[in-house]
Amino acid sequence: MQANEEALALARSCTDEQWVRTVGGEGWTVGVVLHHIAEGHANTLRWLGDMASGRGVSDTADEIDRVNAAHAVQSESARQAETAELLLGNGPASRARCAA
Repeated sequence: MQANEEALALARSCTDEQWVRTVGGEGWTVGVVLHHIAEGHANTLRWLGDMASGRGVSDTADEIDRVNAAHAVQSESARQAETAELLLGNGPASRARCAA
């Protein structure tokens, strides 16, 4: 949960210039990376629900890569407040589900 708190603090404290700065790895902006983290919590919840129901995770690595690439494009315009709200909601929900 500490990582989510740090991501939330970063999302809230970035300047506009920092928010759109491209970072290494995928070549995404800081904002896209933080939004990706927030959305990742939602995926964790979905996967845990699937596993708990006995279905298992059906997403393939290729599907995850495609979804991630699409998400990067879609979240380019995500604002800091929206991303912070997602981190604030999805992070604790994911943690609670993992603890259950």
